[in-house]
Formats: sequence, C-alpha cells, structure tokens
Amino acid sequence: MLNSAVSLGRCGIPIAFISNTGSDDAGNLITGFLLENHVTVTHFQRTRDKTSIALAFLDEHRNASYSFYKQNSGTPVSPDFPIPGAGDLVMFGSFYALSGDVRRPLVEFLSAARANGALILYDPNFRKPHLPELNELRPRIIENIGFADIVRASDEDCSLIFSATGKEDAFQHILGHGCPRLIYTQSRHGASLISEKINVEVRGMDLEPVSTVGAGDAFSALAALSAVSGLPNTLSTFMGQLAGAQAVRIVGNTESIKKARFLKASEAMLNF
Repeated sequence: MLNSAVSLGRCGIPIAFISNTGSDDAGNLITGFLLENHVTVTHFQRTRDKTSIALAFLDEHRNASYSFYKQNSGTPVSPDFPIPGAGDLVMFGSFYALSGDVRRPLVEFLSAARANGALILYDPNFRKPHLPELNELRPRIIENIGFADIVRASDEDCSLIFSATGKEDAFQHILGHGCPRLIYTQSRHGASLISEKINVEVRGMDLEPVSTVGAGDAFSALAALSAVSGLPNTLSTFMGQLAGAQAVRIVGNTESIKKARFLKASEAMLNF
C-alpha cells in the first residue's frame, strides 16, 4: 500500500501510512521517500529489526515477480492506529494486513472505521511466494474482505486465493464473504466493477509497459479517492484504470504522473 499512499500524497491529499520498518539505511530510505512525497509518517513505527525487503524482477513483458527477504529479531510491533471518522478513506492490504503481529489492533481499527462511517478498500495483493502459507492466511483474507466496502483484486489475486476462473466467479467469492463491490483488474485487458446491480467493464489501453510495479496501487489510490469524493462507481473505476495505465510507463513509481499525459490519456480513452 506504500505506493498508493505516495500517489495520494503527490495529489496533495492528506494521507498517513501505517506500517513499520527497521532503523537501518533501508528504513531511512523508505521514510525519506514517504516524506518527500507528502506522506505523514506519524504512525510509521521504526523497530530494531532489519527492514523487510521485496525485490521485483521484470520478465520480457515487463510483468513483475517478487522475492521477499525478512529478518525478524522478535521485536514487538505496536502499530499506532489513528481513530478514523466519517468521510475518511481507509486503504489496507498486502501481507501487512495478514500479519499475526498486528492482527488484533488492525481488526479493532477496521471495526472502528466501519462504525464511524469511513470508506474501506481492501487490496489483498497476494503473491505466489506466499502460496505455501495460504491455508493459514485464507481465514484472515476472508475476514478482511468482510470489513471492506470495496475489494480491489487482480485476476491473479482471485486465482491464487480462490481458484476463481473469471470475474463473475471472483465476485461470488467476494460477495459471499461480505463485501458488496469488487473492482477486478486484468492488467492490459482492463478492469471491471461488479456488484449485485451493476457489471461495468473499462477497457485497457494498448501501451508498451516499462514496469508494472506500482500500477495496481496507483489504480487503487485514484479509484478509492474518486469513490470517497462522491463520484459514481463507474467513473471511479475509469479513473483508476487511467492511473494504472500511466503508472506502467514509469519505473517503480519513481516519479509523478504528468498532468498533461494523464489528461491526454483520458481523452484517448473517452474517444476510443
């Protein structure tokens, strides 16, 4: 979710990132990157552990596979969750949202967010290296889905977690676990917004990607921001697709999406 926070910070949206990292050089780089992109780190815990690292390796189609490295010395993790209110946007996901170290305070935070009227988006962002742990982690994934107003999941997420064979099958799993809306993304093949009342597809753009790292987070950030701002669900999905399509033209979210490029892409999609 770090890249989602960075995308929102670059948009000038007040955003706080809740996680933890080590008090080492890697942790300093991450913290500095967040601050440079206007992300509040008040709730960002620094521990004595080495910072966990994820390395992304791009194939010939510029799609990423990941290797994860974590060295845990047993330092207790005590996340400082704020109190969310009505009109707030809560985005959570990835492996941090499944960690046993933060499970209890996370569930309390999500319960408060729901009770207070915040909009909650969950992005499982489940990776193949964690497949051996799926049986243990699936109950937490299901519980997370139940807290969400919107689940944003890729076709790969749904296939790995539920063996879903398509967007309709994926939606039945999401709905069955308590979430009424699914944004189902399929990389260059576009995205779909599915609920019991609507099923809208936003077509993908024919682009040559430089890197897919961070594209899903860019999608989630702008789609969620549009939704919490009161835009219709279909337009929110469209805005997310635009952001994701532009993010694949940037290596690793290292720079902002240029406004002129974004507007030009918007016009191209509207005229498609």
